[in-house]
Amino acid sequence: MGRDVPGESEKPVVFSHLFEHRYDPSTSTFTPSTVTNAEIQEAIVTLRGDEGLSLSVGNPANFLKDFLRSWSRNALWPEDVAAAGYTARQAYGSGAVFDFVPYLPGQTDPFPYEYDFTGERTPAPDRERLPAIRRARARS
Repeated sequence: MGRDVPGESEKPVVFSHLFEHRYDPSTSTFTPSTVTNAEIQEAIVTLRGDEGLSLSVGNPANFLKDFLRSWSRNALWPEDVAAAGYTARQAYGSGAVFDFVPYLPGQTDPFPYEYDFTGERTPAPDRERLPAIRRARARS
C-alpha cells in the first residue's frame, strides 16, 4: 500500500491491486503490463467492496494523469510496486491507460522530477549583445 500521506488519494490502493494481479515475482513478468480503462473500473468496483474505497469509476482514462499531477506522487506510490522496482507510464490507444514499467538504472524515485534545480547555473546572455540579437531576430 502507498505511504501514509494524510488527506491524499485512494488511488495507490488501486495501483497496488492492479500490480498484484498481473505481476509474477518469481519470473519478474507481467501478464500484461498495460492497464486498460475497463480494468481500472473493475478494480475500483472490487475495492469499493473489499476496502471501502469511495473512488468514482468515471473517467478512468485520466487515472494516471491525475495521480501524476500531485506533488506527493512519489510518497503515495505503493511501496510494494516501488520495492519491485516498477513505476507507471501513460499508455495510449485501444483503451490503454498506463503501463507498469521497470525503473531505469540508477532510478530511486518512482516518478523523478527532471526539472529539479541541480545547483548548476546557466550563464546569463551578454547584455551588450542583446539589442543586436533582437534586431537580427526581428529581421529574420
